[in-house]
Amino acid sequence: MGRALCRLRALDVELMKQVHDKVNLIPVIAKADTLTKEELMAFKKRIVEDLAYHHINTFSIETDPSDDAETINTAKELMVRTRARPAGCVGMAPGLTDRYAEW
Repeated sequence: MGRALCRLRALDVELMKQVHDKVNLIPVIAKADTLTKEELMAFKKRIVEDLAYHHINTFSIETDPSDDAETINTAKELMVRTRARPAGCVGMAPGLTDRYAEW
């Protein structure tokens, strides 16, 4: 890999530790269009490892037994597509919005 990809900063970790049980945290990778697919996947892996190491919970897609079948199926499909960990990418150049759509 050509570029060194950072881990979470101490300030980010501290803030997330204080709010993760109060709000839904969704990991977002800024300027993801500047990374190769391999760099993006490696960066994602590092972030997921850091979150797990620091016991920081992120938003997860859940269903309720009272949900209708369509809602449950949609949630299951989203969990598979996002590997149960949704995320967003910001700073994508025009025309590249679907480049790394599946996190």
